[in-house]
Amino acid sequence: MERKILEPESSGLFTRVQALRSGLTDSDLRAAHYHRDQRRLAALRASGWHVMVVTSEELTRSPRELVQRVRAKLHERSSSFA
Repeated sequence: MERKILEPESSGLFTRVQALRSGLTDSDLRAAHYHRDQRRLAALRASGWHVMVVTSEELTRSPRELVQRVRAKLHERSSSFA
């Protein structure tokens, strides 16, 4: 089966319906989103940003641990801001 190249919505995300209509699988959709996210992270890092990836599970399950993790990273980086 021939697969079409699918242009994302203005939000930059493919909807599941768009993917199914174009012949893409859920796996294709996840891969496209993953690669888009990796390009965004690389662009942020190339611009000098420090990136911490936080999952929705981390955010809802353990917010206190997340705050501690952010504080530790800020403390770790504080010497570079001096």
